[in-house]
Amino acid sequence: MFNLNTFAKHLDELGKYLKYLKILQKHNKESAVNNWQVYGLIERYLHLSIECCFSLGEQVISNYGLRLPSDYNDIINILCENKVISKKLAKDLEGIAGFRNILVHGYAKIDRELVYKHLKNDLSKLNSFAKSLAAYVKV
Repeated sequence: MFNLNTFAKHLDELGKYLKYLKILQKHNKESAVNNWQVYGLIERYLHLSIECCFSLGEQVISNYGLRLPSDYNDIINILCENKVISKKLAKDLEGIAGFRNILVHGYAKIDRELVYKHLKNDLSKLNSFAKSLAAYVKV
């Protein structure tokens, strides 16, 4: 059974993380990459934001009886196939699952400039993803 409260809570958490990241976007590249405190916040909130998006996607897939995803990329594909998100947004989110895996599993080898690039380029995409799911669920 779909728990709308859990879904709404995850949406709120994602909104909070994206707000923090928007503030962190004000740091220049040098500060974001070389200041361990700033970098740590950026990396952590990007990770949490992406995890929230996938969690929200999984909740929609489960609640609406859509086919089960084989991996994180497939969550995006399933939502696109079922018109929960647009084809353009699905294309914009290509690579986000791979980046999530780098954050989770490649912690010793993460390219800090790649993290900065995602900070600069992905916030609006993650926000659009959340808005699309919220509209579909009618939250």
